[in-house]
Amino acid sequence: ESMRLVRPKSCAFINLCDEEIARALRAKFTCSEDAAPEVSGKRLAVNFAKARPCTEEQLQRVAEGARRKLLVRLPDAVTLAHIEEAIGHRAEQLLLSVAVPLTSVPDAPPAPPPAAEGESSPPPPPPPPATHAARLEFTSISSALAVKAILEALSAPSAVSGVQFLLEPVASPEEIQQILLASTPAAPAPAAED
Repeated sequence: ESMRLVRPKSCAFINLCDEEIARALRAKFTCSEDAAPEVSGKRLAVNFAKARPCTEEQLQRVAEGARRKLLVRLPDAVTLAHIEEAIGHRAEQLLLSVAVPLTSVPDAPPAPPPAAEGESSPPPPPPPPATHAARLEFTSISSALAVKAILEALSAPSAVSGVQFLLEPVASPEEIQQILLASTPAAPAPAAED
């Protein structure tokens, strides 16, 4: 859901949308001293902290594909600097903004279906052709949602060719299942009958 680094204290806060996965990860990283994650040669302590729960609306958005990372397809005339200017104060919530070659990005999502007969609004103009792309990573899903809406509303000459959430799984469904199974306390053995 969100991530925040606190450099003076050498710690990070990571809020997960799914409490079950948060419990499983904590169990995985605290089961032994060697299990703790390591960053730059230092073992990290993993623990729970107080955090507000995700709203139902946000959980629904996550289920529909919302993520903290955006992939923005850009026409020739639009640069990363243009994007950062267009998103205004939301740029403060960027963890990473980097230009990436168009050849290294996933295919664009399919175009929305045409309007049904009888609807009077003309279809929107097609987006300008993309020549390059930008990867934007935000501190929270809420920030990414807001920026996606801003970028989709831009008009020429600053219009982007497309914006999509970038899903990069860090564990396979099988690995997540193993973590969840490992964190579930074993049931007590049945008592022997006399």
